[in-house]
Amino acid sequence: MIELENYNRCELIQYYIDKIRTESYLEIGCDRNQVFKKIRCKNKIGVDPAKGGTHRMTSDEFFKKNKKKFGVIFIDGLHHYNQVKRDVNNSLKFLEKNGYIVIHDMLPPGPEYAVVPRPTYPTTWMGDVWRLGFHLKDREDVTFKLIKIDCGCGVVQKTSNNCLTLTDVDDDFSILEKNINSLPIVSYSKK
Repeated sequence: MIELENYNRCELIQYYIDKIRTESYLEIGCDRNQVFKKIRCKNKIGVDPAKGGTHRMTSDEFFKKNKKKFGVIFIDGLHHYNQVKRDVNNSLKFLEKNGYIVIHDMLPPGPEYAVVPRPTYPTTWMGDVWRLGFHLKDREDVTFKLIKIDCGCGVVQKTSNNCLTLTDVDDDFSILEKNINSLPIVSYSKK
């Protein structure tokens, strides 16, 4: 698999917030606010059904009610492919022009990290978020790159207003292992 660089998602998110000088940040999946409390942005909204953030609800509920646009959206909620796929499509509808979506957990180091549902044994759980990379790389309405830091951080930018529906990818982890070189994996660079 891919060797990850020693940077973290908080640094990446803050970089994009500062780069576009946005005052609005949305985080899906806050847990214990490990990321949310470190991000500096004037208007921060965090959505989590259990704890953390500012809104106690699912991301689906939030997006049904939301009217605001965001410069940077971080997706680290339920690590199920179908949910993350919905979160990305919903986020694209509420992304400011030139905004960024950052998706966590896209490069699991092995199949034991990519199990769905979440295993009961103690492990870092990344679910099957990795499947999304194979769709995003071919979409014509976004640019996508996969930065090899912090469990793999996908970065999406909208290039048109046409939100395409993503089709399914088989959940066999060997697809990632065999085709990882087809993904747009890049080093972290502040350029």
